[in-house]
Amino acid sequence: MERINKRLPPPNSESLRNDISKQIITLKPRCPQKDDLCGLEIGNKKTGVSGKFYDSVWVWNLPAFVTCPGHTQWCSFNCYNADIRTDVYNHDLWCENWWLFLNSPSELKRTICEKIDNNSIKTAIRIHSSGDFFSIEYCKFWRDIIAEFPSTVFWSYTRSWRVSNLKEELLKMSVMDNFSLYASVNEMVDDQMIDLPKSRVFPNYSEMKSFSERYGGFICPEQFGIVASCADCGFCMRNREQDVLFLLH
Repeated sequence: MERINKRLPPPNSESLRNDISKQIITLKPRCPQKDDLCGLEIGNKKTGVSGKFYDSVWVWNLPAFVTCPGHTQWCSFNCYNADIRTDVYNHDLWCENWWLFLNSPSELKRTICEKIDNNSIKTAIRIHSSGDFFSIEYCKFWRDIIAEFPSTVFWSYTRSWRVSNLKEELLKMSVMDNFSLYASVNEMVDDQMIDLPKSRVFPNYSEMKSFSERYGGFICPEQFGIVASCADCGFCMRNREQDVLFLLH
């Protein structure tokens, strides 16, 4: 289990990530350059495009930090979206998604629903590999979409549980049968409790293993090459109660 399958943050990377996060937080909504933008992207390297449990995986993103009202200073130093690889972390596109919700939510909802409705295979959608639930209206936007497609699986990790009015909306969403929601926490900085399963982040394997042995929790197998992607594991999409444990990445 100790063999890591993917690149982890190099030593002393916190300063670089913090610098990039300061740039990201200045981003603004961006008017799309084309008319047919839906915003749903095919799965990334972690989620997979398809796999053992899901024939199709899509991801919806927003720019990090500026749409993350629950972020902390710890996030600024450690967020994996604070990365200079623009081909992987396409904040221009994600700013367009943000603009579409703010300026044309009904049209955006229609195009997202059309894409899901036209897809006949077993599908999972990750809401936010970047960004977070930033307003009550935005939570309701996704709650309506999730409710419309009970055979499609949705999952997400959030730090917006730290914002009191958003916490109430997130708890409403968390009881939906086809939505798995995790309160993203870091043991060193978070001392608030929320009645959700948690995605816990650890700085090294020994601390993660010790926590798992003492308190339980499912260690992400994708980080160790045990499965190729989330689509081949399916735990986070199906889990309703147990915590999931990640190494800092």
